[in-house]
Amino acid sequence: MLSFAIGECVNADSFELALALVEYGFKVSEIYGTVGERNFTFIKRLSERSPETRIFSNLSPTMLNYERKTKIDAVIGVDALYYHPDIKGVEFNDEVQPFGYYGVKSLFEQLDRALEVRA
Repeated sequence: MLSFAIGECVNADSFELALALVEYGFKVSEIYGTVGERNFTFIKRLSERSPETRIFSNLSPTMLNYERKTKIDAVIGVDALYYHPDIKGVEFNDEVQPFGYYGVKSLFEQLDRALEVRA
């Protein structure tokens, strides 16, 4: 099962995206984001479906000492790529924000290209 880390510098709500990926059958090991009132619904549902998902705050000075302690296969978001320069992933942070089905399709196409193994 593919495991993701998701940052908040992304064209999506990181918590909503994490929940969607879990509901699609993927694993989300870590989320880097600022928790606000809007996120509580997603976090509550995520805690029921994926209690092992860890949430980190980019605002915390302790992130300077961040060390990966979970399995991560791919990352989504500019900040997630910063924390994991050794792992393939996508920024998914274009000037024009994709919505709906087009957004999901675009994300998976970008991930497919980023994770493609060249023989």
